[in-house]
Amino acid sequence: MTAQFLAGAAKIDITPTDLSKTYLAGFGQNRKADRVLDPLYARAVYISDGSTEFALVAIDLIGLMFEDAWAMRAASGVMAPENVWICCTHTHAGPDTFGIWGPTPIEGVPLLSGMNTEYMKDITRAVGHVVRRAKKRARPAEARFGVDKAPKDRETWNVRNALLMDHDLSVMHLVRSGNGDSTIATLTNFASHPECLWEHNHGVSGDFVSPFNDLMEQMLGGVSIFVNGALGGMVTPGINEFEPYSDRLRYYRMYGKSLARKAIEVVKSAKPAHKAVLRLKEIPFELKLRNDQLGFMFNMGVLNRRIDGIPDSTAEVWPNVHTSVGILSLGPARFIAVPGECLPELGLQIKKMVGGDPCFFLGLCNDELGYLLPESYFADPEYHYEQSMSPGPHTEGEIKRMIEAVVSAAD
Repeated sequence: MTAQFLAGAAKIDITPTDLSKTYLAGFGQNRKADRVLDPLYARAVYISDGSTEFALVAIDLIGLMFEDAWAMRAASGVMAPENVWICCTHTHAGPDTFGIWGPTPIEGVPLLSGMNTEYMKDITRAVGHVVRRAKKRARPAEARFGVDKAPKDRETWNVRNALLMDHDLSVMHLVRSGNGDSTIATLTNFASHPECLWEHNHGVSGDFVSPFNDLMEQMLGGVSIFVNGALGGMVTPGINEFEPYSDRLRYYRMYGKSLARKAIEVVKSAKPAHKAVLRLKEIPFELKLRNDQLGFMFNMGVLNRRIDGIPDSTAEVWPNVHTSVGILSLGPARFIAVPGECLPELGLQIKKMVGGDPCFFLGLCNDELGYLLPESYFADPEYHYEQSMSPGPHTEGEIKRMIEAVVSAAD
């Protein structure tokens, strides 16, 4: 007898309760929160084919370093850490979970960490709880998939290269079997920086992801989960950077709802996976950190990450950082876990390597490794900022090599 495919979902509020200790992530230092525009959530979906189980958690945060993500992956106590993946939505209106946006007298020079360690412990407990809850709620289910490939450059821009972005808006819709197609969860994957509110905002929010999830749940029921894609360099909502804050407050809600309506249309035509068999593989690896700036912040304790060694670029001695890539197959679909902010050109190449119908590109998954650039971009001054926050020009080759390995191991 074939085991049933099961799915469950849950969400938990992770909004910081002490705003006096909350530095907001993204943009510059010293940006303290003074109010809550939208609650932040950790949202989990659990699936099982009877022999393999898997949970994906999407958190309204800028990102997590590998070690912090691993602690959260292990927090449930009911699943192996390797079977739990954590993606961050990359909101620029959530707490500093890296440490680089804290107090400093010199703008642009992070000297003291902006991370609230007690809040990080709270998130870890919350992730463990939401995974347990999603697993406990698992019921016989059906998975359906769809993708909107239409151009979206009227509302989402690549400010570095207007002609280059991943337009796919991919959806997995999980419904209860034999129960009137009631929604368990809807997972949506699309690439866009949640930064509509911009640098003068002091309100805690998931940015456009908050109204996106609100409308999805209002219209479809269940738990809505948004996971970002290859958003680096810079794929962002199409609002002029000089727009006043009052307009931005209206725009982020409009943008989120517009994406939700597109996702709802995809759900209407989504096709069922007739063989709901899970195949899951993750490969951890070490990567040389060829970036003096990041190495300095790691050694200073401003960036909360373990590195093996002390950077010395003059002697060409570079430390290692730990990270991983992963792949999940479910029916015709494939999900690729990529540890950082991938630029669209590299992201599209990776999706072609992975295959799947559709291919879900899970960016900032299990790690915020920094910007993942094609090696050729390191000769282009247009990408100076991305270069400064990248592990180095060798990263493209290493990431591709590991993607090839994990795809091969899963086949």
